[in-house]
Amino acid sequence: MLMAAGLGAAQLFFTWLFHLKLRREVSREAEPHVPPVSVIVPCREAADSLAAGVRALLAQEYGGRREFIFVVADAADPAYGRLRAILADAPGARARVVVSGVEPKRCSAKLANLLGALPHVAADSEALLFTDSDLVVPPDWMRRMLAPLRDPSVGAASSAMIYLPCGGFWGFLRSVWMAASVVYFSLLERAAGQSLALRRGDFEAWGVARVWEASLLEDMPVTTLARRHGKRVEFVSAAMPHSSDGCDARGFFSVFNRWIVCFRVYDPFLWLLGLSVTLLKCWIVLRGAWLGTYAPALCLYGADAANLGLVFAILRARFPERWLYHSVLAAASAPLLWAAYAVNFGNSLFSSTVVWAGRRYRVRGPQEVRSC
Repeated sequence: MLMAAGLGAAQLFFTWLFHLKLRREVSREAEPHVPPVSVIVPCREAADSLAAGVRALLAQEYGGRREFIFVVADAADPAYGRLRAILADAPGARARVVVSGVEPKRCSAKLANLLGALPHVAADSEALLFTDSDLVVPPDWMRRMLAPLRDPSVGAASSAMIYLPCGGFWGFLRSVWMAASVVYFSLLERAAGQSLALRRGDFEAWGVARVWEASLLEDMPVTTLARRHGKRVEFVSAAMPHSSDGCDARGFFSVFNRWIVCFRVYDPFLWLLGLSVTLLKCWIVLRGAWLGTYAPALCLYGADAANLGLVFAILRARFPERWLYHSVLAAASAPLLWAAYAVNFGNSLFSSTVVWAGRRYRVRGPQEVRSC
């Protein structure tokens, strides 16, 4: 019982710290830092939110010089024509669509696109910003993401996405999982590829492009490189973008499994921490069932339910029109989240294969990635 209560109290404590951090950031304006910036957005197919995401980027409140580079692997991709049509309605924007033409073999298709976009970056750009095409960023996203780079101790600024409940069981469960995860991304200062900002000088000096040539993800290697060079990653809670595209069972487990496998490969400490917490929760429940007492399991469920409800209540303040009644549903789904974590951590113990955007990758090490 004490173990269950202690674990629940620790989760609530971290969630409350996240709440304080988010409230502190939202209450103050981002410090003015407006270097010339290139925003690189890898695109594939045509997500429902593509138009909203592109328009949110082009409408950013930013006083410096900016350019937007949307990159697709092939001109036959449906996203190519749709992007050109969207940009045609914004003639004043400094934005263009480029074709990478790179076939991924030792890296993911996403990284192949990012690498293919780098030669198109303007010579005077001092910062690089990366985000995904299926996300909608807040109006001050660019200012908030670049503000931390004023501090020389910061090597990268980052912010994870929020997946809004969008109808359907699997979409809702994904929103619960990702909402709970963002708390730890924020406090543990890990980079997230959904919003990633670096100085161009650091990007080149650290050899980020060379590392990406043999990686699956762009964000976890950046965390490693920043620390290797004595820099830290600043998580910008107030800049979190959001997505509301649909999700089915295959999509839920594909994304979940990719994250867990990649944590095992790129961030073993965080993977081991998550595995330990999952095993501890399973042990509390199974031991109670074996002894015929359900009090520890109920205590654990109550603590997890309270934590998930609090996370959703915090995020509801940012997205009030979308999160009106979901706090209660999130609290009730705690056992489902336990099961999802158990399944995916179990899979990560024995498998190094992930499926991403219709491709299969074998990830045997941080620089050992093969498309298969």
